[in-house]
Amino acid sequence: MIISWKWLAEIIDLQDVSYEQLATALTMAGFEIEKSTYINEQEDLIIDISSTTNRADTSSLIGIAREVSTLVERPMQESYNQYHLELTKQYINHKNEELTGRLITKFQKLHINISPTWLRTRLSQHDIKESNNIEDILAFIKIKWNHSINITYVNSHEHYKTLFNSTDTCTKNDNIINKVSVDEKDTEQPKYAVLYTDTSQQTVQKDKPCKTYLSTFNSNNDIFNAYCEAITLITHLCRPNKVSKTVYLQKIERKYPSITFNRLRAEQILGFTKSNKNNRAKSRLTENDITQIFLQLSFIVYKRKYGYHVKVPFYRTNDIKREIDLVEEVSRIHGFDNFVDYKFTNNYTQYQSSNVVKCRLNQIRQIMRSIGFHEVVHSSLTNSSTASIYNPLNKEYSSLRNNIIEGLLQSNSYNLKQSKSCFEVFEIGKVFHGYINGYNENMKIGCIMGGPRLVRNRWTQKPSQLNWFQAKGDLEELFERLEVNATYKKLTEQQTDRHLQDYFVSKRSCSIWIHRQCAGIFGEIACQNNNITIPNQTYGFELDLNYLVNIGHNMCDRKFKPYTKYPSIVRDINVQIKPYQSVEEVFKILSNVSCSYITSINLFDVYESKQENNCKKCKNLSFRITYSRYNSTLTNEEVDHVEDQLKNHLKQLMTS
Repeated sequence: MIISWKWLAEIIDLQDVSYEQLATALTMAGFEIEKSTYINEQEDLIIDISSTTNRADTSSLIGIAREVSTLVERPMQESYNQYHLELTKQYINHKNEELTGRLITKFQKLHINISPTWLRTRLSQHDIKESNNIEDILAFIKIKWNHSINITYVNSHEHYKTLFNSTDTCTKNDNIINKVSVDEKDTEQPKYAVLYTDTSQQTVQKDKPCKTYLSTFNSNNDIFNAYCEAITLITHLCRPNKVSKTVYLQKIERKYPSITFNRLRAEQILGFTKSNKNNRAKSRLTENDITQIFLQLSFIVYKRKYGYHVKVPFYRTNDIKREIDLVEEVSRIHGFDNFVDYKFTNNYTQYQSSNVVKCRLNQIRQIMRSIGFHEVVHSSLTNSSTASIYNPLNKEYSSLRNNIIEGLLQSNSYNLKQSKSCFEVFEIGKVFHGYINGYNENMKIGCIMGGPRLVRNRWTQKPSQLNWFQAKGDLEELFERLEVNATYKKLTEQQTDRHLQDYFVSKRSCSIWIHRQCAGIFGEIACQNNNITIPNQTYGFELDLNYLVNIGHNMCDRKFKPYTKYPSIVRDINVQIKPYQSVEEVFKILSNVSCSYITSINLFDVYESKQENNCKKCKNLSFRITYSRYNSTLTNEEVDHVEDQLKNHLKQLMTS
């Protein structure tokens, strides 16, 4: 909406208000200043203001003036040249409801001429080309009030009556605009012309003779004021011989209910104000403050015990319908920047925990999809589980599943039987374990990978199938992005469900431990069911989601420190242990050595060999240890001393 500063100042007293102050107030109230241009010839400032789509009432000069009047707390100046409109109400039937609110006035002998300078200046500011005083007056009213008012000739009484029963009243022959000679001579028109408001909801194209505008909101007060001003201008500029009474077509008006406004609930939403943020007992908006804001917005307020019943004007009924809309108006007029960002405590811990679980599950799904897995969903009903159903529909769905891997393998096998490729998928769902006195229900995530996936370590090598360590790398990426500490241990029958272990190769599987508790299983798939066929080198895992969702003690302890500017020393050490001893025991011994020089210990090779004294097999572990110091360069003697300490500790393990 293009606004003239001079024109706006005629409606509101802006003597002590600068453009910068007004622009800031409008911006904080939800309006956007597109640009401002100063015109030297007119000595006027033109402002381009854009508003949101729900504020159609601000698409006119009067609409913006109302908003400015509220923001600067100055009243709008009443117009002193309004025409005294004498109305004759005429009720219409339901067939002509689209004519509701139409105003009709007949003029006798209008004189058409060129518009005065002030009117042409107003139109030129909005890039509207001047035509004649009639058309310019109608365009002026459209800019100021955003209401469409038309004028047409009537040649007979029957033609005049069509205005009372039809919206299509403008034709090519009777439009007054087409009969105007654009010159400086006074042109006299036919005997009668009729001014009427346009109530149709269809926008006529620009190339048609009758130019109408779409009214975007309904306001009885505004349409009366706009119509009165149009008659006033026509009477002074076109000098009609006679002006008839105005006919107002009306039906039973729609009543808009009042909106209940709870002051206590509004205080919880709005919070504290900046002016008194140190004294919270008096920092909220008072009842008088809220009432004053409503009165500035021309709302009618009925006070109640804990709030108000508020009736809004007609021109705001489209965007203010609920209590939260009233709260938004209060915060907008008071100023969004005048409230303190105060976070209220929520006592509903159960609600908070459910939100955390939901967000954590969504995070797990996003990570799995980003790695390359597809999510699937299977039914929890099966026929081979200990959690039996009392009244099953049939034998195939007589129990609830006790693992997720089985359903994934069945789907993969079904795809292969249908001559389709297998896929890498995951599923999040519930599993059930039946007992004598009931059953246990848990949320788990299951995944299968490998099969058709081909990988290569270098571009020069041929692609090969996924191996055990590469599959384990996908699982470790999930743990790393979830910031969960997880370790791997040798699989035993007591650690996980026996039915689940049947789907894994015993010597190529391991248990997953999170916070010293067994959370699941990972390894190579070896299905013993003859009805399920899977490709070689297929891997999978199944985890209890409780250990991944419940963040806190499961999170990794991340520490940040700067890189050293001095070179590092890398040493490899080989440890020979007995076959039954685990890698974790060696890691514990190496980690217990108190030395700040050791920055990393990594296992890079595992192989079996025979001892020299006897032919018994032993396991060999190769570790790569990196030494560095932050403030100086390490010497070989210092590293040798630390390495001797490591060897002494490892000898105790080898002799045990």
